[in-house]
Amino acid sequence: MFKKILLTHPGRLGDLLYTLPIVRSIRKNFSCVFDYEIPEYCKPAIFLLKKQKLFRQILIDESVDGFSNEGRIRYANLKELKHYDHIFHLGLDSRFIGHPHKFPHLIEAYYAIMKKRYGIDLKISYNNIYIKLRRMKRKNYISFNGYGHSAMSHLRHMNKIPKELINKFNKIFDMLGKPVIAITGPDEVNHYKDYNCEVLVPDNLYIAAEVIKMSKLFIGVESCPYVIADGMKHPLAVLNFIKSVKPTGLNGHAFTLMDKEVDIVEKIKKYL
Repeated sequence: MFKKILLTHPGRLGDLLYTLPIVRSIRKNFSCVFDYEIPEYCKPAIFLLKKQKLFRQILIDESVDGFSNEGRIRYANLKELKHYDHIFHLGLDSRFIGHPHKFPHLIEAYYAIMKKRYGIDLKISYNNIYIKLRRMKRKNYISFNGYGHSAMSHLRHMNKIPKELINKFNKIFDMLGKPVIAITGPDEVNHYKDYNCEVLVPDNLYIAAEVIKMSKLFIGVESCPYVIADGMKHPLAVLNFIKSVKPTGLNGHAFTLMDKEVDIVEKIKKYL
């Protein structure tokens, strides 16, 4: 049986974290050493991945930009292969599973990749906590992540966030009556200048996870911080702009921003 396995993933940060349930399932079936190769774009996830204690080492593939999720990490030079007994490419390659968003939850697409591409049928364990942190005392604030580059597609090809949408978020924050801390990256911080909240730009995703874990509730759109909250099974509410966008995780209570603010707040307060 295998002694050393290399896992690869070419996608974005949120998609990368969604692989952790399948990674945990693979580890249960193969008692060996695991390394994980990820694109340079996903470097902010390294410390958080190391804290999961799943991998011997995290490798960086500088040839992948992090915005291709077709599973084609470049192996023009297959030197890696001689160091490993097997390589599992976890990119959501449509050649094997079709469009990944046809699955009710994106986590299921990774199990489908293992089954369709490698003939390995693993039991889905996405109801479990798949992002683990130390115990932390909750504080009296709400963590938040709004629309940025990674989620603009939800806004139906708009190139900027409508002012009325930002005003709606601000009204919801005011009605909830608790401090709000927005979590974002350096490339998206400019999207938050009109929000009535503190804005935190952490150096890595582990810090972002700590901020989320200490909050009473996470509110946001489907992006990397949402996946972190879902992975920790932290109370969260997904606020989508359109009703056709459903949460890809299992822990989200989805509301549409087309609903009235008072109705959204009434529902969210149940989770505070």
